[in-house]
Amino acid sequence: RGVLSLDSRSFPVMAPCSCCPEGAEPLREMKDYKPKHSMVRVNSLNCYVATPAQSTTKGVIMFADMFGVHTGRHKQFCDMLAENGFMAVCPDFLEKSPYMSRCTPTFGMNYCYAMEFLCLLVCGGFHRNTRTFAWDTYLKAKVMDEVLVFMKSKGVQSFGAVGFCWGTYGAMQCAAFPDFKCCAGFHPSNEGFCKATKEDDLEVCRKIKCPQLMISTKNESARWKADGEAHKACLAALPGKVTWKSTEQNHGYMTRGDTNKPETFEAVKQGCEEMLQLLKENL
Repeated sequence: RGVLSLDSRSFPVMAPCSCCPEGAEPLREMKDYKPKHSMVRVNSLNCYVATPAQSTTKGVIMFADMFGVHTGRHKQFCDMLAENGFMAVCPDFLEKSPYMSRCTPTFGMNYCYAMEFLCLLVCGGFHRNTRTFAWDTYLKAKVMDEVLVFMKSKGVQSFGAVGFCWGTYGAMQCAAFPDFKCCAGFHPSNEGFCKATKEDDLEVCRKIKCPQLMISTKNESARWKADGEAHKACLAALPGKVTWKSTEQNHGYMTRGDTNKPETFEAVKQGCEEMLQLLKENL
């Protein structure tokens, strides 16, 4: 089945937030893509829910980057998963506590938005906000007691987790639980996330119990590149079940990369194909 048909235009480049490395992709708007499904209230969370045409027992929880489910390609990836027979749910964890205000311009940058972003960086607002999303005090209950329960009520029995940037933290946390059969992560921000929450990022790696796919970029630290400490910690926990690759794309390329560039388009397409292969083999 077709995987991608993308077009994008870019917002002016902004400094990366504290969870992203230097050189990360800016926020981008996908100007031509129209989501095929809709937002659904799941207990306390608003979620983008994409359901396949035929009933399924296979489901994927998607963890968005720090810009949230309404930006980039998150909804498009969910639609792609539904077209391939998976129920895909991408929760809006940032709905009540977004990193940026809801007055974000539809396109481009205005003065107030630029000043808000700068103030968050200088005043430590990103770290404070990230701490509110720690697994043990927030995300775990939202995922396990709300999203998982909702998907099970729709017939899903086998789960995968997919995360991008900020969202790789939550996706990898899911890999410690038996309901989850595999986990995929792209341009991980686990290191920065765990610094904010005062957790050991390698300890999260040591707890995984299901096959992993991780794609790191040229911008991640050596600790989170292929053959780095995080990769080795995952291999020690699950020998033979970890695929870790590096790409020369920028951090954020999957959800925010400019696919008008042929090399970025091909990298996003390959990422989708590898994601689908992992899910089909394990769910």
